[in-house]
Amino acid sequence: MFFIIVAHMLWDISEDVFIYRVSFRRWERTWGLNKKDLEEAYKNLLELKPVIVPPLEKKISRLRKAATSIRERMRRKLKVPVA
Repeated sequence: MFFIIVAHMLWDISEDVFIYRVSFRRWERTWGLNKKDLEEAYKNLLELKPVIVPPLEKKISRLRKAATSIRERMRRKLKVPVA
């Protein structure tokens, strides 16, 4: 239950900031938070860098090898020439 309450509050704040473009003054009045703290948190949120995804080349090569082996087995079983 506690997690649901926290997640709902975070959803409301992010919805107001990103979708409705509510100013920081509203949250300062509502929660008694300092405007400087809110602006700093917002800047930190915007500066987050995306997680670097490892190259997909290895996964793609593995998938190609698997597809080739499956195709070869099917060809042998069905005795159909490879296209």
